[in-house]
Amino acid sequence: MLDFRGCACSYELADDAILDFVCHLQNRDRPFEGDPIAYLNTVAYNLYLAYLQRLPLPLPDDISERLQEGEDDAAAKERLHECLDRCLEELSPENRDLILKYYQWEKQAKIEFRKKLAAELGVSANALKIRVYHIRKALGVCIEERLGRRPLPETE
Repeated sequence: MLDFRGCACSYELADDAILDFVCHLQNRDRPFEGDPIAYLNTVAYNLYLAYLQRLPLPLPDDISERLQEGEDDAAAKERLHECLDRCLEELSPENRDLILKYYQWEKQAKIEFRKKLAAELGVSANALKIRVYHIRKALGVCIEERLGRRPLPETE
């Protein structure tokens, strides 16, 4: 399940899920009821989500392309990541959660997850894209302001 999602540490997370399940069984007063595979999949998925939250977010292309000439690439990227982290903290919890979820997958998993996310929010896929566009635009402006640059120009 985790390999399909491109997880680099799928075996470690699977081991953690099994250990969590064993600990759960030991701490119960009555026998486990239900499908243990479904339980393991849920635990593994939750561990995977926690793993994703620990990963650094890739910088948006339109921001990372604007690194200052002559600036050390690693230092500039570090500064951009710090600004992005601060700007994410300024978002409402709902918007921060949405933008982090929206950009966490790749390829087919991304498409399927975004459909599911739109359904969970009760909006169309297009409405979800528009909502994310506005959040991303606000993040871009925030980052530019923190870097002491002009805000990004309006683009459609």
